[in-house]
Amino acid sequence: MKRANRGRRNSPTKPNPKAAPKTIDAYLALVPEPAHTTLQKVRAAIRSALPPSATETISYKIPAFRHGEIVIWFAAFADHCSVFPTGRIINMF
Repeated sequence: MKRANRGRRNSPTKPNPKAAPKTIDAYLALVPEPAHTTLQKVRAAIRSALPPSATETISYKIPAFRHGEIVIWFAAFADHCSVFPTGRIINMF
């Protein structure tokens, strides 16, 4: 027997505001200032350091850059921004 959808929050007809963004632009659109501007600068710095063939993606619900495999993640939190390089990148430096 099917149960009626009794006003559940995750109704298929309504967007889920907690859903993970699918692009870095969508992620950044949800980030308030001053973190938004900071992450735009971080994004530009990462982009300038990576080969042109590197791609942007969302991984673990945060922005990342991939060049074959994930190279680096970056994100905003309640009171700080973070950058998360992979072990491969840490070992290079």
